[in-house]
Amino acid sequence: MPPLQFTREQSEQLRLSWRAGAIPNCPVCDRAMTLTVVEPKEGVPYVRRRDWLLCPGCKRSLILDRPRSDRADP
Repeated sequence: MPPLQFTREQSEQLRLSWRAGAIPNCPVCDRAMTLTVVEPKEGVPYVRRRDWLLCPGCKRSLILDRPRSDRADP
């Protein structure tokens, strides 16, 4: 069974909330999502810094690239 996914519209809604600095509620089940910062592995310069939004209720998730202004310079 494939993992559950957000619709394109739901993903955009989450992205807009996240860019505004909020940790949004899940658009499917309305539970507060968790935010995990995904740092690039050392020695892999091309990997972007990302945030991972995960819903503890329905288990849907979304990976978002942090804006360049939020990234630390190497």
